[in-house]
Amino acid sequence: MFSYLLKKTGLKSDDQENLTDNKMAQVAEKKVSLETKGTQTSSPQVQSDIKDVVDAPAPSKPLGMRVSGKQWKESKKPLRTNAVVKTAWEKKRLAQLELKAIKAKEKELKDEKQAATQARIKAIKEKKAAKEEKERYAKLSEKMHAKRVARLRKREKRNKLLKER
Repeated sequence: MFSYLLKKTGLKSDDQENLTDNKMAQVAEKKVSLETKGTQTSSPQVQSDIKDVVDAPAPSKPLGMRVSGKQWKESKKPLRTNAVVKTAWEKKRLAQLELKAIKAKEKELKDEKQAATQARIKAIKEKKAAKEEKERYAKLSEKMHAKRVARLRKREKRNKLLKER
């Protein structure tokens, strides 16, 4: 159909390559509107309108004819990757923040568990030391008088408190 229009309007094949789909549609619309009015396409006004369409600045890269012959289809635009990358980065950042929060919670739980273990070990050691001290005083009480052992205990407690300061 476009070749028919080009022949009717007097355009050459070189001009056809420079025309985009929109320009071809404009030429076709003008021809149809003129034919419905009953005028011929060879009128001077139509020729000047067609030249205006043809003389319009061509796109920076001439597209040419499609191999498939489907000129009515829109040409695809390049994929905008910046929007996709931005969402992927946001997702990655959120995942990192979640992972950081999880690791902090795990560390907190691990520290609590370790503190509980240390407290249990300390309690066991204190209990063992108290038991050994009690056994030592029991042995001393066998050899010495009970009042002397009591005085010895008090003196040792005083010395222990003085050492801890």
